[in-house]
Amino acid sequence: LKMLKSSAVPKIFVTLLILGEKVESSVDFSPLVQTIQEEANKIGSRLANATNCPSDYILNRLDNIQRRLEELEKFGFHQRDGNIIKRDDTTHHNKATVYFNAVSTKKIVCSANCTVQYTKLNSASGGDLNLATGIFTASLPGTYYFQFHGMVEKGHEARVFLVHNNVVVVSIFDMDLGGQNNQRYAMFGQSVIVDMKKGDIFRVVLNSGSLGGTSGFHHFVSFLGHSLWIDP
Repeated sequence: LKMLKSSAVPKIFVTLLILGEKVESSVDFSPLVQTIQEEANKIGSRLANATNCPSDYILNRLDNIQRRLEELEKFGFHQRDGNIIKRDDTTHHNKATVYFNAVSTKKIVCSANCTVQYTKLNSASGGDLNLATGIFTASLPGTYYFQFHGMVEKGHEARVFLVHNNVVVVSIFDMDLGGQNNQRYAMFGQSVIVDMKKGDIFRVVLNSGSLGGTSGFHHFVSFLGHSLWIDP
């Protein structure tokens, strides 16, 4: 917040409007939440008269709000999509979970951005992963863990992206040098945790190169995902 420029203040104030949401907990945090809301309202009243709204005043108010938010975070609260949410693992286990593990026996060759598809589901909680398209669509909002592993075809290279909606989250690259004296059989992988809304998609994209093998029965490509937290 100390790096904040005055021109960014109006945008930040919009995000502060969420802080009046009710917090559900066995401990009464309403006074703390009320303090945060009052600080946001003070900024709003000063912004209503922009000619009398010094940046130092707003920065002090924002510092105060941040300290209150840090107090909430110590008790396991976090801000998500306009709500203050209490993460309670003791109740989470009784809620819905999403998971899948897909594999492929096929050799996958691509010259430009091909979504990796799969031939078998080892396990899945539902139909969120479409084997034919290789696309996972979140049926429930929450936080998800994804992991991909693949074998680079002998003598080739492979560039892979893990993509949330249309944003590349992580990238992978490796090259199998092959050759008579260098049977490397390169395996590579990446994992990532992302927040997803209902309807968001996640997929693995072979940007270029070749994955898998030609045996037809070994699973050299795998993709798994599971929910770590489902939003209430």
